[in-house]
Amino acid sequence: MACCPFHNDRHALRSVFHAMNEVAYDMETETAQTEVIVGEGEDAHVEIVERTTLTLRITLTSLSYPEGADRYWFTAEERALLDELMGPEFVPLFANLLGTDPYGGILPNTILQSLPPNEKGSAIVQAALTKVGCKYVWGAKGPNQFDCSGFVYWCLREAGVPSANSMCTSAAGQAQFCYNQGWVISQSDLQPGDLVFWQNAACTKGDRWNEIHHTGIYIGEGKVIEASSSKGCVVIRNVWSSASYPLVLCGRVM
Repeated sequence: MACCPFHNDRHALRSVFHAMNEVAYDMETETAQTEVIVGEGEDAHVEIVERTTLTLRITLTSLSYPEGADRYWFTAEERALLDELMGPEFVPLFANLLGTDPYGGILPNTILQSLPPNEKGSAIVQAALTKVGCKYVWGAKGPNQFDCSGFVYWCLREAGVPSANSMCTSAAGQAQFCYNQGWVISQSDLQPGDLVFWQNAACTKGDRWNEIHHTGIYIGEGKVIEASSSKGCVVIRNVWSSASYPLVLCGRVM
């Protein structure tokens, strides 16, 4: 019996996915011996304690869609079609196929129609909405891949904000810059285009200002847009705060 064409297409897509997302594992075992004193007084004696440490290293190699096009030798025409398919207007279609909703249950036009005209914050939000669904990649600053602070930086620069270059840093650095400039506002005063920052309450390393590990942009209607590592892309969500990740600072760039 001949295979169904749809089955063959699924098999081909699965093969392409695995080729573009490779996982490698490496394990290392290290054994060390330590002398410890056991007992007290006359009963005290030295014993050799052996400890074994097992280290598992997982390496994930994930290609972006332009890198995938390079691997599969796409023609110029095929690349143009691929670029069109990866545009923000197709994000809802792919989200529906995957059973996700990067728009957080709200239509972008609802946000756009509520923005005040000719305002800096509106320009920031307009830039941010064009990147909904773009992939989260740590350290990326655009144009189609972002981490949280890279996304904020890209949106500010795209909106022509004079201080954008000073925001090309981490979430903690951006928060500290807002604080030092006197741009801190209360959560109740949030307006579209304002920045919001979350603290990692469990982190006590002290290598980040105020232990701030995440940032996003308030877009109005009680929503924020952010490059989310947990969601894997740029998403719109309700303004949120939790015990482990409290929202601790809001800023308005000047």
